[in-house]
Amino acid sequence: MTRAHLEGDEHEIGRVEIFFDGERHPRVDLPANELFSGKVAPFLAPLCGDEEVSSGGDYCEVPMPYRSSVRIAVTGEPPYFNVGYETYPAGTRVDSFDPGSSRTLRSARRAAALLSRAGQDPGILPRGRIVTGRATLAAGQRTTLADITHRGAIRALSVSLARGDDATLQNVWLEARWDGSALPAVSAPLADLFLTGAGERSPARGLLAGYDPIHHTGYLYFPMPFARSARFELVNRSGSPVTARWRIQQSATGYAKVGTQVGEFHATFAHDSATRLGYDYVMLGARGEGKVVGVSFTEDGPLNRILPHVQD
Repeated sequence: MTRAHLEGDEHEIGRVEIFFDGERHPRVDLPANELFSGKVAPFLAPLCGDEEVSSGGDYCEVPMPYRSSVRIAVTGEPPYFNVGYETYPAGTRVDSFDPGSSRTLRSARRAAALLSRAGQDPGILPRGRIVTGRATLAAGQRTTLADITHRGAIRALSVSLARGDDATLQNVWLEARWDGSALPAVSAPLADLFLTGAGERSPARGLLAGYDPIHHTGYLYFPMPFARSARFELVNRSGSPVTARWRIQQSATGYAKVGTQVGEFHATFAHDSATRLGYDYVMLGARGEGKVVGVSFTEDGPLNRILPHVQD
C-alpha cells in the first residue's frame, strides 16, 4: 500500500483487518503504520517495511496461508494497494495463518534473519576453492575469469569495476558456459545481472544478487551447478578500456544429474529501444522444463507523456 504516513497523518489507511476462512473476527487487526513498521511480530523487518526503508511505499511479504478464503479490509481509504496470492491444487493440506502461534513466530524470525543478510554471503552451499583475478580489458576485448574442468557448483561470484559509471556497467558483459557448450548459458550486462540496470544509483541489495555502488561491486549467490566444466568470461563491449577485479568461489559439494534432474543456471538479456504501444514485449521465450527465479527489468520513457495523466 501507499501513504500509511501521509504528511504526518498516520490514519489515511486506518487499520488493516484480515479475515481467514469466513471468520467473523479478523485474525490480523493492526493500524497500518504498525503493520508496516517492521517491529510487530510476526510482521518483522525486512519482511515488512514503510517508506523509510522502501522507495516510498509500504510493503509486507509475510506469507499468510488460508484454507478456503481470505478477506482483507481497511478502515480508511488507501490511494493504492496491491495484493498477491497463490492458489494451491485441490487436496493440498493448508494450516491457516495464526499470527500468534509459536510456529508462525519462529518461521517469521528465521525468514527475517535470512533476508537481513542480503548483501552478504547467505551461505546456501558449503565453501570451496576460490579463483580471483584482475585485468584491464581494451575496447572490444574479452578475458577468461575462470576455466574449471571438473564437476562442481559455483556458490558465489563478484565483479568490481574501477569505473562504475552507467555506460560501463551496461557495456561490460558476463558470459558463462557449462559443460563445453558453444552458446553461453549466461550472457548479460553486469548492470542487469546485478539488479542495477539503470546504472550506478543507490545500492541494490537482493539476497541472491545485488550491487554496492560505493565499491563498484556486484554479486551473485545463485547456486550454479555443472556436470563437467564451467567457463566464465568478461566482455568489454564499450569503446574504452575497463579495469575489473573478480572473485569466483566454488562449493565443496556438487550436484548429481545436472542437466536432467538438476537444472543449470541461465541468465539471458533482451532489449528494445522503442517498444510499440498495444504489442506484447517478450522478455523470455524458452522451451522445455525449468523455473524462472527472477527478472531484472529496467524501463524509461519521456516524462512529459506521463505528467498529463498525473495532473488529471
